[in-house]
Amino acid sequence: TAVLTADNDVNSANNTLTQVTTVREGGDLSLALAATPSPVVGGANITYTLTPANAGPNASGNIVVTNNLSPSVSYVSATGTGWTCNQASGVVTCNHAGPHAVGAPIPPITVVGTVTAAEGTVTNTATVAPASGGSTADPDNTNNTASIDTPVTPGADLRVTKTVTSTTPASAVSPIPQPPSGWTVIRPFPTRSVQRGFLTNVPPSAAVASYSS
Repeated sequence: TAVLTADNDVNSANNTLTQVTTVREGGDLSLALAATPSPVVGGANITYTLTPANAGPNASGNIVVTNNLSPSVSYVSATGTGWTCNQASGVVTCNHAGPHAVGAPIPPITVVGTVTAAEGTVTNTATVAPASGGSTADPDNTNNTASIDTPVTPGADLRVTKTVTSTTPASAVSPIPQPPSGWTVIRPFPTRSVQRGFLTNVPPSAAVASYSS
């Protein structure tokens, strides 16, 4: 309310003005984002942990978290206690029903993806907001979005394949021929042979008949 006074005012009835402002409930939402491991090896999984919070001054209603995976990260899963999550084209959307009391912990969301990049950096961005139609507004949107960069180191998915090429059962007393250069054979059975850092177990009932590299 504002009041104006002046000398010789011939009409004081219009000297007062009152403005009424309606105050809505507000809950200041924020989001923390973490990534493990960091750095991550190309081809491996990366885990993002998204932790929302409400600083008040009122309890928040239903909330939604939107997570944008890097184009170089393939979606695997998204989970969290009380959260309902869906994914489409690398965008993960998770909803959690309120109310969320001021300062009370809100369950985190765990998003897992597979890094498809061979090197460089993958960037993940996430945002928390009141769900559409919610009764509690967010008075400060500057702390609703979090982003994290994770360096990618080169990786290779190494595999070993063992193949049986003979249909004739091997004799347990068959002699073991001299291995070629680079192999080491250790007795007694089960025989273990090592080549270039790979270790393979030969069952006790089988004899080593040949080697290849």
